[in-house]
Formats: sequence, C-alpha cells, structure tokens
Amino acid sequence: MLLGQKIRVQRLTKKYSQQFMADKLGISQFAYSKIERGKTDITVRRMIDIANILEIPAAKLLP
Repeated sequence: MLLGQKIRVQRLTKKYSQQFMADKLGISQFAYSKIERGKTDITVRRMIDIANILEIPAAKLLP
C-alpha cells in the first residue's frame, strides 16, 4: 500500500475530514488531497506531522 493510501485509511479510521487534516497542517484541502492521491511528494517532517495528527507512530505509514 502506498503512503497516500495508508494516510487515507488512517484518516478515515479517525473519521477526520481532509479539511480537518489540511487545517492542522496549515495547507489547503486541495494540497492535502494531492498528498493522499500520491500526486505530491512529502517530506519526512510532513509525514511525522501527519502521523502526530492521526495519533499513530510515523513508522505505521512506512511501506
């Protein structure tokens, strides 16, 4: 499973919207959507920030 797909599954498990995630990250919903669709590369820092919002270890998002 790709990184974006893993993020999406975890987000849906928490019942968070893309807008909620985007707001927490300080980006637009469109930019966040591109992360989940794998249309944009993310930094390790961004992955850690996403994991923190989702309250999971960042390693859970790795392949």
